[in-house]
Amino acid sequence: MTAAFLPTSFGDRAQRTDGARRLGLVAALLGFGWSAAAGAACDSLASAHWLPGSWESASAKSITVETWRRATDTTFEGLGERRSAETGETVSSESLRLVEMEGEVFYLAKVAHNPWPVPFRLVVCDDDRLVFENAGHDFPTRLVYRREGEAGLTVEVSGADGEGFSLRFKRKRAPGESP
Repeated sequence: MTAAFLPTSFGDRAQRTDGARRLGLVAALLGFGWSAAAGAACDSLASAHWLPGSWESASAKSITVETWRRATDTTFEGLGERRSAETGETVSSESLRLVEMEGEVFYLAKVAHNPWPVPFRLVVCDDDRLVFENAGHDFPTRLVYRREGEAGLTVEVSGADGEGFSLRFKRKRAPGESP
């Protein structure tokens, strides 16, 4: 495994290489705890073809935006940001990746409070749903991305004991982009 999928913000080359080795070890060790998906093989990004774009979820207190783009045939890059609805100031952010490797797909989340990206393996994929799991992570252990029509997305974030939350996103259109 190479560190090519890690953005430079994850550290210098030596750290990225070390991080990639650790990520590979973590992914291999955690693989024993992941369930096998019934149905379609989740070995490519084809089932996530609807994800690229900008998605926004707004509440009275905050605005959450996830933006995804296809970087290569085997990698989607994403950025998640939560901003204050009152001030517009960024409250938190995370770098996201969907990476196809070794015949599997992984969701990688790099958040400020973890020194390394956290991997989640794609275990269920169909036309409108992507389910990622990492039973060895403290929270979350499961992420479900569910497409709702052409302009809706629900993301369910949950832990091993069922605690969690959901975010309902609407696709944001770029200026001049047709619906």
